[in-house]
Amino acid sequence: MKKLMLISFALAFVMSLLALAQEATKPGEMKQEPMKAEKASAKAPADVPG
Repeated sequence: MKKLMLISFALAFVMSLLALAQEATKPGEMKQEPMKAEKASAKAPADVPG
């Protein structure tokens, strides 16, 4: 039973670290993504009629 608890705790710990790592990388991506999205949306209408 102790082994199961230890595995559960370790899994929860790793998952929380992964979530924190993803949150830490979001601000840098958020600044770049809107510009890419704007360029893509500006190019999309030009590509459709041609």
